[in-house]
Amino acid sequence: MDELFKELEDWGCNIQDALFNVMGDREFYQELLRRFLKDPSVDELKMAVSKGDLSAAIQASHEIKGTTATLGLLPLNQEISNFLDAIRNEDVDAIRLQEMYSNVGKQFYTCRTILEKIS
Repeated sequence: MDELFKELEDWGCNIQDALFNVMGDREFYQELLRRFLKDPSVDELKMAVSKGDLSAAIQASHEIKGTTATLGLLPLNQEISNFLDAIRNEDVDAIRLQEMYSNVGKQFYTCRTILEKIS
């Protein structure tokens, strides 16, 4: 577990705040990370982007933003926050939506790669 936490911290996560959010329960935090890997919002966002559905993309992004903040997954949280702000404040077509999603997708990939190591 310590190795996982170190890798998350090296990526830029705030493990201390995340553990504070779960009253220091490291096992519970690890379980929440496992659940995040299966969070339907991640797939919903990907599907919304592929369809060019701004409304669904905003809803899924908002859910992911809250979860990643609670879990201290700051690199992903920052990208999803930037993405959410952009699609809320810009006139975005389907192509632009996919372009903006690319940075989010890169952070999802990194996050998934780290979290899949949880036994």
